[in-house]
Amino acid sequence: MSTMQRDWIRLTELVDDNPTITSPREAAEIVRHLIEKTCGYAFEHMVAVFLNNLNHIVGHALIGIGGFASAQMIPPLLFKQFFETPGATAVILAHNHPSGTTEPSEPDMVFANYLSGLCNALQIQIVDQLVVTAGSYSRIPFKEKAVLILEKK
Repeated sequence: MSTMQRDWIRLTELVDDNPTITSPREAAEIVRHLIEKTCGYAFEHMVAVFLNNLNHIVGHALIGIGGFASAQMIPPLLFKQFFETPGATAVILAHNHPSGTTEPSEPDMVFANYLSGLCNALQIQIVDQLVVTAGSYSRIPFKEKAVLILEKK
């Protein structure tokens, strides 16, 4: 058996063992689990869940951690993790608000559109962007066809 065949079998087994995301509610449950595995809800966390073209989870990453009111996420770290995940074709991005509110802030919405533009430029599909708490979630509206505009200085 060739190396390529072994890699394909390993990838196929990985995909078969991972759940399929069919709704924002299921995505929020996965994100909650990831946040609870780290430091919990006391600090803001940014999480990426990587999906294949059948919406099977093929990976995930903690892409930002912050304080009580914000988190810093460096996009190259997100994209490095994405491109190193075999089979990844799409991403769900989520973060929590330590305040307990699921209402997206104005910076959340600006950042969501910025990330959408970056992902479109790299041909990565964003399936959803969420704000989660221990018991609830909301979707962050974003422009699916956002264009990344580079300013001249």
